[in-house]
Amino acid sequence: MEGKALVDSNDEKAPIFKNLPPIAGALNWTNGLLERINEPMEKLSKLSQSIQDREEFKDVQKLYISLCKNLKEYNKQKVVHWEQGVEKHTEEQLDKYLLYRENSEMGFIRVNFDPVLVRLLREVKYLLLMDIEVPERAQLLFKKVNIYRT
Repeated sequence: MEGKALVDSNDEKAPIFKNLPPIAGALNWTNGLLERINEPMEKLSKLSQSIQDREEFKDVQKLYISLCKNLKEYNKQKVVHWEQGVEKHTEEQLDKYLLYRENSEMGFIRVNFDPVLVRLLREVKYLLLMDIEVPERAQLLFKKVNIYRT
């Protein structure tokens, strides 16, 4: 199976840690895969030139380069797809009232802070920890994270 098809076919089955949001978790998964394939390739690259000239080594090297390229492209696509949703979701959700009264007999007052914004704030936190650039709108929103939590 080709590298890109392998990554795409396992996207839904990616072992993402429960404490990570979806995008940061997927990026963490692919970065872990990259780390796992880098170490053996570095060891192979230190072998003698006669081994590196063999056809098998060249096949492994081509597969390694292809897989690295596909994993990096996958990461880029995940981030771009997430960025496209940032603008749309933040404006819609921030325009809503923060509190609302239920239409029940008791008339409870509820907090109207959307789970989409909570997930967005978590994504920004982890993406920044991973040194991934996030859109300016998301950064501005994240700067007020303590206000939103309060």
